[in-house]
Amino acid sequence: MREAYTELDQRVVRRTAALERASAALRERNALLNAITTSTPDLIFAKDRQGRLLMANPAWSRAVGKSAEEAASLDDNERLVLEAGETMIVEELLNTPAGERTYLTTKSPLRDEQGRVIGLIGVATDITERKHAQRELEKLVVAEQRLRAEAERANRAKDEFLAIVSHELRSPLNALRGWSHLLATTRPLDGVLVERASKAIKRNVDHQTRLIDDLLDTSRIVSGKLTIERRVVNLVDTVHAALDAARPVAQAKHIELRFAPADPATMVIGDAGRLQQLVSNLLSNAVKFTPEQGAVSVILHKSGERVQLQVKDNGIGIAPAFLPHVFDRFTQADTSAARRAGGLGIGLALVRHIALLHGGQVRADSAGPGRGATFTVDLPGAPASAVAALARLPSGDRRRSTAGALKGVSVWVTDDDVDAHEVLALTLRQAGAEVECFNSGRSLGAALEGLQPGQGPHVLLIDLAMPGEDGFEALRRARAIELARGNERYTPALALTAFTQIERERLTAAGFVDRVDKPVDAEKLITAIRAALRTEQRSRAAV
Repeated sequence: MREAYTELDQRVVRRTAALERASAALRERNALLNAITTSTPDLIFAKDRQGRLLMANPAWSRAVGKSAEEAASLDDNERLVLEAGETMIVEELLNTPAGERTYLTTKSPLRDEQGRVIGLIGVATDITERKHAQRELEKLVVAEQRLRAEAERANRAKDEFLAIVSHELRSPLNALRGWSHLLATTRPLDGVLVERASKAIKRNVDHQTRLIDDLLDTSRIVSGKLTIERRVVNLVDTVHAALDAARPVAQAKHIELRFAPADPATMVIGDAGRLQQLVSNLLSNAVKFTPEQGAVSVILHKSGERVQLQVKDNGIGIAPAFLPHVFDRFTQADTSAARRAGGLGIGLALVRHIALLHGGQVRADSAGPGRGATFTVDLPGAPASAVAALARLPSGDRRRSTAGALKGVSVWVTDDDVDAHEVLALTLRQAGAEVECFNSGRSLGAALEGLQPGQGPHVLLIDLAMPGEDGFEALRRARAIELARGNERYTPALALTAFTQIERERLTAAGFVDRVDKPVDAEKLITAIRAALRTEQRSRAAV
């Protein structure tokens, strides 16, 4: 009996020790679980089938901000978990004291020992920042795709534009080569053929010059370097000059150009050259898109202190969808007529920019395809005081005349291009001038040094882009020689240049009185020489 009691006591002791060890392990696991649920930022909770809260960690209490009684409820997802007995992972929005947050929540069924679903357990992870980063990434992806598409469109547009430029620049060259070949090989020369050839050559040279000028001006617009010189300008004279330039192309299509100004003097403040470019581009556009036997009209009228210039045609018209884009650079209507007409798609963009530089604006109107178009430019008129001041100037200063010859005028031309020598010399000699040609600043300087007292040219014409010693160096050399010879006055010098971006201020500072742009227009050249001579005469008279 005693042995039985002893054995029983030992079993009790062992069982008690085992229970104590199990209890200690349970306490450790509970402590560990409590530490995890307490320290984790995730929301951990458990609910019974009625939605009553069985447990919740501190993170859940802070995020929900409600008591257990207030939070006693089940949402639709939780009901599905209880009914299906399967785990569900969902994104949920939760209004917390810190604002609305996004959580990724895992909700699993809670089962008893028999496997029956008696509730659910939830673990929610805050993914607000992740979602924000994901949305930002999605925006970046969309932006990248958009930019890539725009870059691809721009690249295609560039290729198309280069192809158009190549075509547009080569087309006039084809005509020039053809007519020059006919003139060189046709014997005897027929007067009618010569007249046709000269008109065609001039027309194509003017066309190519306008294309190149428009391209250069477009570059200046992009860089913000397109400027104007403000003077009182008679728009009537400007329109007449633009009509003269447009007439050969219009006559080739039998298009009538109409202009009957009510007032012979419609004055604005602006740049005469740029305003003529504006009108020329509008006329060129109208003639281009007007069929044969059509008509283009130019109308000028005043409205208070504003002046409106309108160019109307009865051509192919403009589709309503294209009207908002008609002044965009490198843009043309996608029609067979537009493709046949050609062009670079920059002329009207230049019109808008020139109008803006003058404090004006331009708009396009059309009733639709086949119903013509009207372009209206609105400009500020010249104040009465400026017009009155212009009226007091001598007539030769108001409008330079190219009439008359350069008889008795000695012009020295310096240009390294032999062909340029020949053309300029023939042009000036036809006007009565005495011409000497030099191929460099050194040869010009040597000729000046060899002059006898009282001899010398009346005007110097110097190309700016000669190799080695450019036009600026050549003029400095000439001035140094004139100074050493004791000349009372420097010979007036005109700059020959194809660099249309060179500022007049730089030319004036270097000693040039004016510039003559290449390709040289004979009438403009003679006008510039006569103006330089008048300036020199006034300077002598003032001494």
